[in-house]
Amino acid sequence: MAVEALNGDRFQPVVVDDATRALGESGVLSMSFAVTPAPRELFGETLSWLRLTPKRGATGSWAPVIRGAYLNAVFASATETLTRELLGSSEGAPNLTLHVARPPVLHDTLELRVKEPLGDEEREQLRAVDKTVVLSHDPSLTGDWVRWERVIDPADEGPGARVYALDEATGEIRFGDGLHGMIPPIGTNSIVVFSYKRTEPPAPGSEDVPANAVTARTPLNVVSPVESVQSVIAADQAAGGAPPESDDRVLRFGFARLRHRNRAVTASDLEDIALQSSPDIVQARCFASRTGLRLVVVVKGQTPSPSAAQERELKRLLLEASPVSLGAPGALTIVGPGVRELRLDLTLRVEHLDVAGEVARDVTARLAAFFDTATGGLDKSGWPLGVAPTEEDIALALLDVPRLESVEGITPFEHVDGEADQPWPAALKPTELAVLADDPVRIQFETAEVLA
Repeated sequence: MAVEALNGDRFQPVVVDDATRALGESGVLSMSFAVTPAPRELFGETLSWLRLTPKRGATGSWAPVIRGAYLNAVFASATETLTRELLGSSEGAPNLTLHVARPPVLHDTLELRVKEPLGDEEREQLRAVDKTVVLSHDPSLTGDWVRWERVIDPADEGPGARVYALDEATGEIRFGDGLHGMIPPIGTNSIVVFSYKRTEPPAPGSEDVPANAVTARTPLNVVSPVESVQSVIAADQAAGGAPPESDDRVLRFGFARLRHRNRAVTASDLEDIALQSSPDIVQARCFASRTGLRLVVVVKGQTPSPSAAQERELKRLLLEASPVSLGAPGALTIVGPGVRELRLDLTLRVEHLDVAGEVARDVTARLAAFFDTATGGLDKSGWPLGVAPTEEDIALALLDVPRLESVEGITPFEHVDGEADQPWPAALKPTELAVLADDPVRIQFETAEVLA
């Protein structure tokens, strides 16, 4: 994409760093102006004008949809950085275990150093590999502070390896036993976490990350004053945060992780990485075509389609794990499902009409649970993409509703806004999802007395 600024009577090129893929997705567009654009009157308004056009030789149609443009914008993460946290002391015991004060720890953000009595030769050997490994001239800390490295398990390392294992969810740090991983040298207050990042964890029993709740146009507080910055707002809905993984999710995705190792080579890899990236994503199906890959994503909640922010963050994550070729325009597209709204006419038999209201409430709740995108369906794993519910499915969902004698009739319809209800299709496309419409159930009751 080419960017030009109006100066005088003509547009002049502007040096641009485009992270939006020619306005194809949300991102930051950085522009460097040799001369400040002079305000000019165009279309009845006096403003500074920019012209954005596809570069010469670009193929395909270019019709970007701009939801909003925000000056002085940057991407930000809702994280808190903690520094110089005293972790503890070492008495020379094997398998020393310590804990950071405020878990969870964000991935690959923890820097741990141990105070060691180094000789000149050993110090130089360490610095020959990496000049930042040994810190010796910190005015607030005396001595040599050596950076230790995180590994999956110290038991896999040699006796001289300066390593530790970290449980990011609980903040537990575990050192070796001297045979497998070094024991920190004896010393008081000799183990310090120089820095790590964290984010506010979900409430107990919840998977909703507080940072993801920031909505578009939300004013944000600037904790530390920044010169020339008067106010800060969130230009878009926050997305991309994920809670520490529960035991159930570790078991669910463990075998898939062993297969793909966070590298997307096949369509199944893309689906698995998308599902494990966030508990908000409950279904993912990848479809290949001549032009590229299309990943259909279903999120939990009343709206099954992901927000623009969720699509952007998921695409960023997948491109980091994918071959470079998927970064080409149109090579990977992330979309929500095609929604088909279901409405049901039911004829139910009850013993007497006094229980009709209670049965109607239970039936409506049972159907809402049955079509839940995360926990519905016959196997409780969510009503699946591409599957059209049958009368047998509906009857099975209502099988043990209290006080319901029997289901006498089921007629499904498709609800289309502004039109009369239409007969429900016998089959759905693989990219379509059946969801309940507003006011989804219309019920007629029969009683045993009437039938007699």
